[in-house]
Order: sequence, then C-alpha cells, then structure tokens
Amino acid sequence: MPGFPKADNTAMMFSIIESVRAVDFPPCRHRAQAMRDRIKAVARDLLIMNGYRGLRFEDIAGRPQITRANIHYHPGTKRKIADEIIDEYLKEAIRAIGAIWQSDLSYEEKAVATMEFNRGR
Repeated sequence: MPGFPKADNTAMMFSIIESVRAVDFPPCRHRAQAMRDRIKAVARDLLIMNGYRGLRFEDIAGRPQITRANIHYHPGTKRKIADEIIDEYLKEAIRAIGAIWQSDLSYEEKAVATMEFNRGR
C-alpha cells in the first residue's frame, strides 16, 4: 500500500530514526537559560536607556522570540529582573575596576583606565 514502508525498508527506517535520536538537541535547561539571557540583555538595554520606570514588559516582549509569557516565567517580576541586571552589572564593574587598581599601572594610568572602563559601559 502506498505510504506504508515495505519490509525491506525497515532497516533504513531504523537507521533514520537512530540518526534523528543522535542529533544533539540542547537540553531544556540550556534553552531556558538562553531565553533568560536574551530577556536580560533586552531588559538591560532598556533599563540603561529608560531607567527603572521606563522598563516595561511590553517593550521587552516586542523583541523577536520573546513573549510576555517568557518574561513572566523566567524573571517573573520587573523588580526581580532589574535586581539581577544591577547585581551582574555591579559584580562585573567591581571585578574589572579591582583588576585595574591591582595592576602595575601608574596612578594616572589606573585613573584613565577606570574612566575608559566606565565610558565603555
């Protein structure tokens, strides 16, 4: 009958099934983390441009592949996402500025490097 595999195609069908199973699909947690990172990147840009009051879920959800449901599931609340962004921002700034000031640069070079770092943020 058309549409049904013949007995001699069984081995080929199992081979195809095994090759599909062998494809390295990212685990759900990696996809979830990727979505969370994408949401935070968009929210970070909006937070920098518009401040906390200007950080709106509607603007985040307006970006490709991000829905309001994603936002409510991953970070949950506006406060939580802002806290995470600010926490990461401060940790990175403290790490980078600490490295500058612990280096062998002169005082003037350290001050200039710190200002350049801040301008780049």
